[in-house]
Amino acid sequence: VMPDHIHGIIVIPDEPLWCSRPGPVAAGLNPRLRGVVCVRGTMVRQHPLTEIIRGFKTFSAAAVNRLQKTPGASFWQRSFHEHVLRTERDIENTREYIRLNPVRGS
Repeated sequence: VMPDHIHGIIVIPDEPLWCSRPGPVAAGLNPRLRGVVCVRGTMVRQHPLTEIIRGFKTFSAAAVNRLQKTPGASFWQRSFHEHVLRTERDIENTREYIRLNPVRGS
């Protein structure tokens, strides 16, 4: 966590982490579905990165605004930067960058 931004690694596995039966999806409460696939007779919801980030920003901003008593105040910038980590070396280099980032102050 930096003064004006955060760094993180989000893992989106090829294999599903959870399964659920298909049901209604309320806008703003659940990320929009990228697709619904059937695995062993159970529907699996797959979410694109943009929806994961949108959900994180929505719920974290609401929590911060609730604590600061500033309902509806803008908290996050509109966009985000992403970089796909394709190799173990990419992952290790990024982890090291994130770990050292507060010391460097950037």
